[in-house]
Amino acid sequence: MWAKGSSMQPTLFTGDILLTNKMAYDFKFPFIGKVMFRVSSPQKGDVIAIYTPQKKLVKRIIGLPGDKLKIENKIIFINGKPLIRASLALSTKQENYFGWSRGVNYKAFIEQNGQSEYRVLYANDMHLKIQNLQIENIAEIKIPENKYFVLGDNRITSKDSRSIGLVNREDIIGKTYGPILSLSKLFFWE
Repeated sequence: MWAKGSSMQPTLFTGDILLTNKMAYDFKFPFIGKVMFRVSSPQKGDVIAIYTPQKKLVKRIIGLPGDKLKIENKIIFINGKPLIRASLALSTKQENYFGWSRGVNYKAFIEQNGQSEYRVLYANDMHLKIQNLQIENIAEIKIPENKYFVLGDNRITSKDSRSIGLVNREDIIGKTYGPILSLSKLFFWE
């Protein structure tokens, strides 16, 4: 699978090649997709490929069935506790690369969710037009059985559960690994 767009930056970049394990969670009949048996459960921090009505997307699992989740001023709370975030300095090369989205001043963090740690991008400051498209707050929800809350690592430009809603387990294609090949790592990350 190929990564497309900026929604998973700084983890994945357009053109990155990913390996998707379609049997990581469910063993399905070939061609019809009916689940024969469950292999394992998706975990917080897993990067997954999902079906949406428009196209396939790659996102990170943030909330699991049974979790209570809310977003308040860009801070994610799971079961009443905020996710731990530590600032991450961007190099000049990285800042210049992320400058493709004019009108946004990026801030990078290492975010911890359960046993997973990963890098994410937020906006320090942004142009009013871009700001009007942002969803910075979500009232508390309890994630139902067989549903997952997913976000892109680029929290500014990601089409994810904030806009498309919760993801059904049946819509998970598989767990992604990689990138197994990434030219952008050669040019943008030091």
